Amino acid sequence: RAPTAWRGAPPPAGETHGAVAWLERMAARQLQPDVVSYNSVVNSFARRKDPDSAAMWLEKMEEARLEPNTISYNTVVAAHARVGDADAVAAVLERMTEAGLPLNVVTWTSMLTACANASPV
Repeated sequence: RAPTAWRGAPPPAGETHGAVAWLERMAARQLQPDVVSYNSVVNSFARRKDPDSAAMWLEKMEEARLEPNTISYNTVVAAHARVGDADAVAAVLERMTEAGLPLNVVTWTSMLTACANASPV
């Protein structure tokens, strides 16, 4: 298992290409990215208001046989909330509870944010 920090710091939050390249460099050096490494990539897409890519990287984390944590899911929830997609937030919350992870104040705040940002019907 690789440490999260290795030669060279991860890219700043929101820099998606740099975050993905960082994971690729780890793999090229035969270092196994951990949950924190993947969370950095998920967060970079979430900050860019790209919830679909954030969710895709959550799935890639699972494909790498890593267990996403509450931070992982909350980051995807927040990404969907920023664009007002309450249905996607609810779907991620369901996955979170199925994974046995606790919903916390960050989770519920994001759900309220999604409702506030949702377009009126």
